[in-house]
Amino acid sequence: MELLRPYLLPITHALPTPLVTLGHSLLGPQCYTQLVLRLDLRPSPCLSLAISKALGLGIITLSAIVKVPQILKLVHAQSARGISLLGILLETCGHVVT
Repeated sequence: MELLRPYLLPITHALPTPLVTLGHSLLGPQCYTQLVLRLDLRPSPCLSLAISKALGLGIITLSAIVKVPQILKLVHAQSARGISLLGILLETCGHVVT
């Protein structure tokens, strides 16, 4: 990491405002400063938080993407026949809980 730090620091300090705002809202100002601006990736509560947020966002994104083929099939068939209402309700509850 130390070899890359001189090359990455100018990039992390010049991020567009929307990305900085997103980073602050996801990680908080203290963890954003530690992880993004200082590139301090030593084990810490901030690193744990960042990993947890990344995994959560990844799971949500991938679970949405995996539904695309089913949605396309339903739109093409113009029918929702064969969809389990109980399955949809359980999946929705799972998303609400997490």
